[in-house]
Amino acid sequence: MPPTRTPGIEVPLALALTDSLLLCVLQEPLEDPSVSQIEALHSRLEAVAHTLEKVNFGSEVILEEVGQSTRLSDKLNLLCAYLEQRIGSLQALVQVQTDFESSVKDLLQGLDGLWTRLEELHAGVTLTKKDSQGNRDLASAQADAECLVSVLGQYQNKLQSCQDHQKDSTQLLQDLTWSHTHISSKVNSGSESVWPELLLQSNIEQFDKVQESLSSLEQQTATFKTHLQGLGKENQKGPVGALVYTNGADSSLESLNSLELVDLPLRSSTPLVTKTRSPLSLRERSALKFPSAMGCLPKPGKKK
Repeated sequence: MPPTRTPGIEVPLALALTDSLLLCVLQEPLEDPSVSQIEALHSRLEAVAHTLEKVNFGSEVILEEVGQSTRLSDKLNLLCAYLEQRIGSLQALVQVQTDFESSVKDLLQGLDGLWTRLEELHAGVTLTKKDSQGNRDLASAQADAECLVSVLGQYQNKLQSCQDHQKDSTQLLQDLTWSHTHISSKVNSGSESVWPELLLQSNIEQFDKVQESLSSLEQQTATFKTHLQGLGKENQKGPVGALVYTNGADSSLESLNSLELVDLPLRSSTPLVTKTRSPLSLRERSALKFPSAMGCLPKPGKKK
């Protein structure tokens, strides 16, 4: 004998399944958000949306009360609207985040090459034991320094483009956080979507790293130009020399490589009193003068 069908039992079941689906959709456990994980989340929600489009609840649900039908319809509409909005935002975020990360990568690689170039220019006009006059002529060094300044100007435009990508990503991440909080409140769910805040924090740190590197490189280049200009004035009064000259012994010359560029004085007849430091590169020494602002940023966590 077939089981007896109880009128109206399908409605509570449908509501329960809809509530369960809502709770599952609201779970977004992206502990280390990346473009690939965002794409996976987008695909999962898109699959749910496509499945709901194929479902016909009309003939399968026996309604006991009109109010239950309205509740089911409202929740399904809420779920479908949320999925549509979420899928669109995630798709846009994938593109914007890809552009931002690509921009950061290109900038860091380019700045790395420019730092190396400045190191070479600096070394070319610095005294060594073997060459008391330096191995680069002043005019050539000044021309290369001007070229470096011109290139850095182009990098300011690239930095602005990178910042535009970051702003677009920030707006999308804030919208994603708000929409998730809004629907969670509507269905009395305690779930939170933390990954947008984590990604937002990561983007801030990446952009700060690029901005600090460019700012430091610009200041070191400007200081290098200033010393070259001062050396040029000195050369009008005497023979061409290197960026730094001392009347001391070889021990004074050995200490030149451990001086910071910003500490290098103009050529003078007065012996220099040098301070020996660890052999750090220009970039490493410059980084000590420009502490990262990342440590001042609040750490992401659950919102109360």
